[in-house]
Amino acid sequence: MDISQSDDVVLIQDTLAGNKSSFAILINKYKSKIFNLCYRMLNNYHDAEDISQEAFLRAYKKLDEFKVSQKFQNWLYTIAINLCRNKLKRDNLVKFISIDKKITDEDDDIPFEIADESQTPEKYLIRMEEKNRIRYLVHSIPVKYRTVFLLRYVEGLSYKEISEITGLPVGTVETWLFRAKKVVLKNAEIFYSA
Repeated sequence: MDISQSDDVVLIQDTLAGNKSSFAILINKYKSKIFNLCYRMLNNYHDAEDISQEAFLRAYKKLDEFKVSQKFQNWLYTIAINLCRNKLKRDNLVKFISIDKKITDEDDDIPFEIADESQTPEKYLIRMEEKNRIRYLVHSIPVKYRTVFLLRYVEGLSYKEISEITGLPVGTVETWLFRAKKVVLKNAEIFYSA
């Protein structure tokens, strides 16, 4: 058990003993990661906020069911991913980003890179167009494959961790990653040749 995981276990035990401020520490530690994952899954700032809050609320209510053999972060990812999937099923749609879509302030609340104040307007527009292309490519991946793709390439998790979070065998994780990359490459080829 690494130090971070043992710190999480101590905070969980404190929370279960009635110290609510310990759970607030856990929220502060993981809120950005959970929000970013939800945003990338749902492509909607407000939905990502709602689902992130719901994930922490559910984690708090079910904290006594957490197994110390798991990583708390992975347990939270599982909760958030399931909530995102349910939201997508409820809405019965998968959003695609158009390069023609007007960029709003809400779209820029999640930085993909550090802003360079010295950039020219042309460089800024090129960067924004590239961000939209990347978002389009990520959202062109079917939801079930997108989950493993984001966990691997955005969150940097191992196949084993993804397997634990999603409940999929490692072989299925590998297959779904391969299929996700195939979709991205196919759409990138089409997108960039147009």
